[in-house]
Amino acid sequence: MKPIIYAALSEKNEHTYLTLLEAILAYAQMHNINLSPTSILIDFETSAFNAFKKNFPNANILFCHFHFAKNIMKHFKKIRLPEELKKEIVKREIANILSLPLLPPNKINAAFHDSVDVLQYVNPNFQTFLNYVEKTYIINARFNPLNWNHYATLTDRPRTNNQ
Repeated sequence: MKPIIYAALSEKNEHTYLTLLEAILAYAQMHNINLSPTSILIDFETSAFNAFKKNFPNANILFCHFHFAKNIMKHFKKIRLPEELKKEIVKREIANILSLPLLPPNKINAAFHDSVDVLQYVNPNFQTFLNYVEKTYIINARFNPLNWNHYATLTDRPRTNNQ
């Protein structure tokens, strides 16, 4: 999969994405191009997700695995426990969290909570980070796990939009 459109946007809000998609769809219609993607891979932007969902309701919209990992590591670094990351057990559990998108969806919750148990035992100061991951990606999450889970697509397509 290769991106076919790049756009430099002044803002990253839903209105801007809707305007962009309207222009793309108008261009496609003028040139008799059928735009009906079955899947769309995007960064973790709710406004982009909503705009694509409105314009392509039948498409499977997935968030990029690279950006999932980037977001996780950014928040892990915020807790400022660099010495803990030198421990093999911590490295393993962070790797397990980074691998959650590759698990069957019905295994994500249990796998995450296994990592929670280990990391809380190693250092209770991991709690802030774990709360972030849970609220953002796992339970009643900002990003539904079905939209960042790549288990079904492991052999079909890339898990990143960075090429």
